[in-house]
Amino acid sequence: MQKVVLFDFDGTVVNSMGELAVWASELINKYYELAIPIAKELYLRTSGLSFHEQMEIMFPNGNKNKVIVNAFESKKEREFMNHKVFPDAPEVFKYLKNKGYIVGISSSNMPHIIKKFLKGQGVDADEYLGFESLEFTKGKPHFEYIKKKYGVNYEDIIFVGDSIKDKEKASECGVKFIAKTGINSKKDFKAACSDILIIDKLTELKNIL
Repeated sequence: MQKVVLFDFDGTVVNSMGELAVWASELINKYYELAIPIAKELYLRTSGLSFHEQMEIMFPNGNKNKVIVNAFESKKEREFMNHKVFPDAPEVFKYLKNKGYIVGISSSNMPHIIKKFLKGQGVDADEYLGFESLEFTKGKPHFEYIKKKYGVNYEDIIFVGDSIKDKEKASECGVKFIAKTGINSKKDFKAACSDILIIDKLTELKNIL
């Protein structure tokens, strides 16, 4: 039976969460006049979801949500290529593929951004799954797609992510989760789930998988 390793994108493979939080908090401050530190905290607390879903959690049915999401996604289109993958990402992806794993991205980012960005930085994946609609996004829809395409079971999938929401999405389907510190510390992850495997760097996966 083949095994699959899926990675979250922002904050897990790409060193982007800090700047994305700044972009989001500035837009929220502009349109809703919420203090930037509070907006930033809310953005990070709901990370792991699409920005559309994050805005609906922060401001349910907010009449300015759509314009904020559009502005945020437009900024990504223009400026995301300035970010960098974590230095160990290309090595780890290559290692896993050489070991026979199916390696992919499962993200709330736009799929065309994911693929273009990673290929430009020498990170080669088998799948580049992103947010295409509320019916096909990170979590169960992506896991189901992988399950059917490759003939695997949920227990054959490992998901590596940097947010509590990532952990929740994996747990909903019985998918094994490996937490990567960044926006959440080891303490944060252990508070959410006492029995959890945590890494600080992607290279640590070479000792696990």
